[in-house]
Amino acid sequence: MPAPSHAPQGPSRGAGRPRSLRVLSLDGGGVKGYSTLLILKRIFEALTPEDGKSPEPKPCDVFDLIVGTSTGGLIAIMLGRLHIMVCVTRSITSKVDVIRNYTSRHPTQQNYKCAIWEAAAATAAAPMFFRSVTLKTGEEWVDGAMRRNNPINEAMNEVNRESERGWEGRAIGCTVSIGTGVAQVREVSNSAGALVKSVVKIMTDSEDVADAFLGSSFGQQLERSHRYFRFNVPQGLQALKLDEWRETKRMNAFTMEYLSKYETGKSVVTCAKSLLDPDAAIPVVTRKLTLRGSPCVNFIDRAAYTNVLKDFFWTYVGDTSQIFVLWGLGGVGKTQLALKLADTMSQRVSVIWIRADQSNNFKLDYSKVLNRMLHDDDQPPKLETMTGAVLDDHLEQTRDYLEHHPGDWLLILDNADDMTAFRESVESHLPMRGRILVTTRDPRFQGDFGAPDDGMNVVPMDDEQSVKLLLKLIPARLQNGDDEESERATELVDLLGNLPLAIAQAAANIIDQQVSLSEYAAAFREATDKFEALKAATHDRRTRDPRNAVQSVALTWQISFERLEQSSPLSVTLLGYLACLHWDSVPRDLLRQFPEFAALSDIEFRNVLARLMQLSLVEEYAVDDWPQLRMHPMTHEYAWKRTKEDPAAFITGCFRLLGAIFPLVSGEDDNTWQLCSYLASHAMRVVGLAQSLALQSESQPGLMHVLALYLNAFGNVHVACQMASEALEMAEHFWPDQPSLLNSFRWTKIQCFTNAQRFEESLVDIDTWAETADLTLDADADVAGASASVPRLSGQKRAALNQKYSALKELRRFDEAHLLSKQLEPPTEGTENEWTAMALITKHNSAHALHRGGRSREARVVVDEVLRNVRGPDGELRVNRREYLAFLNLKADLLLRGGDGTGDMNEGLALFKQVYDEQIATTGVVDSDTWIAANNVVNTLADAPDAFPDSAQTSARIFVEMLTACAAPGMKQLRNQDSGKFQRHVRVFLIHFDEFFRTGRVPAAESDRLLHLRETLMNKFLLQTDVTVFVETFSVHNTRGVHLQQRGRAAEAEICHRDAMKGLVEWGAMGADRPPVPGLNSAKDYEETVATYHYNIMLAIARQGRLEHARAYREENKRSLEFAETCWGPLEVRMQTDEMDRLVHAEAQKRLLDGDVPSDDPEGWWMQHDVHLSRSKMRYGVLKVPKAGENMVVVVDDKEINNASVQEERELEKQQQEVQQLQQSDPDPRETAKPQTEISTAKTSSRWGKRLKLALRERMKVSSPEAVPVAR
Repeated sequence: MPAPSHAPQGPSRGAGRPRSLRVLSLDGGGVKGYSTLLILKRIFEALTPEDGKSPEPKPCDVFDLIVGTSTGGLIAIMLGRLHIMVCVTRSITSKVDVIRNYTSRHPTQQNYKCAIWEAAAATAAAPMFFRSVTLKTGEEWVDGAMRRNNPINEAMNEVNRESERGWEGRAIGCTVSIGTGVAQVREVSNSAGALVKSVVKIMTDSEDVADAFLGSSFGQQLERSHRYFRFNVPQGLQALKLDEWRETKRMNAFTMEYLSKYETGKSVVTCAKSLLDPDAAIPVVTRKLTLRGSPCVNFIDRAAYTNVLKDFFWTYVGDTSQIFVLWGLGGVGKTQLALKLADTMSQRVSVIWIRADQSNNFKLDYSKVLNRMLHDDDQPPKLETMTGAVLDDHLEQTRDYLEHHPGDWLLILDNADDMTAFRESVESHLPMRGRILVTTRDPRFQGDFGAPDDGMNVVPMDDEQSVKLLLKLIPARLQNGDDEESERATELVDLLGNLPLAIAQAAANIIDQQVSLSEYAAAFREATDKFEALKAATHDRRTRDPRNAVQSVALTWQISFERLEQSSPLSVTLLGYLACLHWDSVPRDLLRQFPEFAALSDIEFRNVLARLMQLSLVEEYAVDDWPQLRMHPMTHEYAWKRTKEDPAAFITGCFRLLGAIFPLVSGEDDNTWQLCSYLASHAMRVVGLAQSLALQSESQPGLMHVLALYLNAFGNVHVACQMASEALEMAEHFWPDQPSLLNSFRWTKIQCFTNAQRFEESLVDIDTWAETADLTLDADADVAGASASVPRLSGQKRAALNQKYSALKELRRFDEAHLLSKQLEPPTEGTENEWTAMALITKHNSAHALHRGGRSREARVVVDEVLRNVRGPDGELRVNRREYLAFLNLKADLLLRGGDGTGDMNEGLALFKQVYDEQIATTGVVDSDTWIAANNVVNTLADAPDAFPDSAQTSARIFVEMLTACAAPGMKQLRNQDSGKFQRHVRVFLIHFDEFFRTGRVPAAESDRLLHLRETLMNKFLLQTDVTVFVETFSVHNTRGVHLQQRGRAAEAEICHRDAMKGLVEWGAMGADRPPVPGLNSAKDYEETVATYHYNIMLAIARQGRLEHARAYREENKRSLEFAETCWGPLEVRMQTDEMDRLVHAEAQKRLLDGDVPSDDPEGWWMQHDVHLSRSKMRYGVLKVPKAGENMVVVVDDKEINNASVQEERELEKQQQEVQQLQQSDPDPRETAKPQTEISTAKTSSRWGKRLKLALRERMKVSSPEAVPVAR
């Protein structure tokens, strides 16, 4: 039965019960055996780990032999299920004998067959208390305490007798003897009765036996080496009789007092340690043999390895070979782990350190072993004077000696990297028994030389260990010790791939160059040649081995590469291609496609790959049964350094292969998306290498083209724009006379720039595309924007103009966009083809431009016309479903935000909800339009929560549905970049959710789950990098602030704008390290954005009625706001515009109560105030239209009015007008200077019309930054 182990699970062999024996001896003493149990319990409490996770071990799992007499025998029977024996005395001969629960093979011992209860009755048959016990075989027994109350000697004799049980040659590692109280010293009486009692006490005095045993030479040897422990309560138990069972409280008190003493507690702890590791106390004579050094001074313990190695080798088990293999990449720390093990084992066994990298080194080191083992002589035989036979004979003698002393040594074979050479010249000289550790780069040793389970792959350190090692190696004067430096250290070890040797070498270079850790980390990150930055080697002056004294990763791997060049040239070629690809996730099938390997059989290619794996240069693994390869990033960098001498052929080969198989992808719903995600990192690597070497080939632009499309769909639009630009430039160089092909490249560039919101730059390419495109307009061609695919050549002209229309809208050049949309309308008016898909989409785009340009009433007319004709005579849609939902979105937005302010909010919200419900059911959260639809609903409900009774429930439903869908089983990670359309809308959704959560509207039962789902969304859809945080702060929060200002919530808007400004300033302070942000491509962009944000803060302050504070803020930021006011209008003009909006809104509501219905008359009051009404409705609420005969009550300027009160007001105004006319014919000089603050309601009032026209003209001049794009 195995002994309890508190170490991590080790390998299959070597770990087990200790080699030495553990014995428990329990005295007799009747009821005083209760004290024995208390002492034993205290010892086992000390054995239990403090972590509270491991259970307290059982005595039967710890002790190899438990011996007891009388009560001690009963305890032994109860506790032991392994080897127990009880002492009894034959009633006829009074000879002590033992009853066992196992069979003894010793010739002097008899085995008695009895039940457990019979053995218990026999050992408890105390004279004067119980009668003797007769077994079925006829033997009669009494309590063994009459002769052996302390059975320690019987225990030792039993150990010596039981060689058949595998105990022969096994030393005693720990002996625990527990008494039942020290006897009193009494004078022997002369009376017969008293004499008998005294004789019995003398016969049962356990302490005399204990003293005699401790006085023997064997007892002294055990005691001096802390392998014998005697526990016995000295005072308080002497007077207790065997049957005084009611005195347990007294026994407990005396025993606890004994255990509380310092010396007793110290003995208990020492005893527990000895029981846990009894082999440690066995005295051994050791010699350190040819040990080449110790672990480095700054060794970082890697418990995952050191614990397993110690558990495996600490105890030698029988006549077996205990072989363990540490394998892994050069520089990963295998030798240091072996040195640590040697240091740990050196006080226990002789450590033999052998260099196994070359046959000569092995023979030189191994030839010294025998002389040192026998004579402590370090002088080896002179190999040059030995013939081959003589040397082999000497090495065989060494092997034979080690085999005959297998438990006395640990043999370490360091750097046995060549399996072939090992088999030929090393393996035959090694002993067949004993402990052997092998360090190697070849994983075949585990399973070939060692057992399949007895080995470990040594991998690089984790981040914590790596940083700890780096900081220990660098003098404190070169460290700052702040948080920033800690981040730099983490970044540096990550760049070094957490490789211990590379980390040590980086520290050596920091010391050599006398630079700070932060400076070196920054320089290393920017270095194009990482190995030049690691040119200073690391020195270990504690070793005399020249091979280990000076080390560098380049030198370490150079040996492997040179060996590879000699043995397998094709493997070197394969390594060259791997160096041009990314270091991880290389599909094995991809490598088979290179021309050098295409003709090889599977077995031949496997042999080429295996050579790299045998040197631990490449690791193979599988993902979903798809074999893939990876290299350590530093090894990968070194492979490129060697390939760099002739890279063109490898890079061109990678371009050809990747360009041929990289799919043309349009989005994540494409079935080739997964393949693209596997290949993208490799394509980026080969493109980057070609750019660094200024290499160009005809195969290059094709790969860059499809890669740009993937990156654009993936969300990495900054890189996509750069990639698409370079691909087009290169294509123009190679194929200048192929305009159709060039337009395909140009289309990709336009798509990337549009997604990056770089509309001005995209216009240049759009115009070029339109000039060179096919001039024939195809009415049936696909329209750009209706599909993400590249349009057919016959429709390129129309596609170019549609793309230009979209760009003009984004640039807020609405008049140009509207004119362009009119040009795009097919010339089919009045014919049966008037309402083709193209015509519908074009009219929709025209309406969109009108709405964005403030002409919402005109837009509504066009949209209504589109929706009336969107279905054909058969009821089927004339456009695809996605475009139809875009039509509904625009209609909803017009109902909620456009026109004269009389739209139906409920109908608008219903349309938004209809679009959302369909999007979530059909395309799901992988489509950006679903996020747009969700944002439209929750934004509408947030803007007017009082207008919709179920707003909180509806918002909560959408948040739950969207977040739950993101965490659905099988949902892959869709985005891990920081920009793009998809990312923007996901972040807007999170802003809405966070505001909803902060305001306490999330159901309490759902709050914890929703927060967890939010984290899932962040992990699967957004990469939490600096750019995510910044963009979310100063882009989305600024937009949110604009929305709040438009809705009259200026105080909340000010908070958002200030947060946005803080994020923008922090981003600007990052300097060259700041991540790219769309729209901020130059210092000018940054300054203009700062000015705009200041302007929005100033407006938010003023709109709270704090005009003087706003002016003070303007003065504080005078330079920025002077520029902003020239663009967006002076503060005072904006306040006048706000006041005009308020007045127009109040007048419009009064007109509706008075029965004045809005008309399309361009000279009428409603059309002249269309712009003011669009803005004022968002800020002051939707205008209410009374039904026929209804006396509606509304609140205007904090005052309730109704139909009747408005009519009375109109009559009063009419009277005032008449008075004014009379005054004008005979004016009173006292009244000529009175300002006219009242609004004339006469439709023909020229003064009122002039004021409105002036305000409108001023508004059109001022392009406010508050406008927010209308979502789809």
